[in-house]
Amino acid sequence: IQDGKPVNLTEKAERVAIAKTINAIPASEMVVYPAKGETKSHITVFTDTTCPYCHKLHAEVPELNKRGIEVRYVAFPRQGLGSSGDQQLQAMGQSIGVNGTPAIVLEDGQVIPGYQPAPQVAKLALTASK
Repeated sequence: IQDGKPVNLTEKAERVAIAKTINAIPASEMVVYPAKGETKSHITVFTDTTCPYCHKLHAEVPELNKRGIEVRYVAFPRQGLGSSGDQQLQAMGQSIGVNGTPAIVLEDGQVIPGYQPAPQVAKLALTASK
């Protein structure tokens, strides 16, 4: 119990494990859009170039950057490109619960499936970084 509310310890442990997994992805495997000014939080987005909702989210990256959120992209080819690197990233994504794109992983390891507008993503990201 925390702040008078029950806490799911399993979910908390899973989030820590997911955050560690995400933070272990080499920078060479990501495309990073840095925050403007002070970095207040970061998100990692599993994306596919053929995904229309990924394109919609990408159009909102400048707004997230203005709010101090670094956006890190990881390729998650829904139809596969066949390289071992693609297969490794896809397997890693699936191991943390990603089964579609876009999938947003917050700094605390919480996975948000699907498109969310920039204000909602920013609110979640900034809360997760506390």
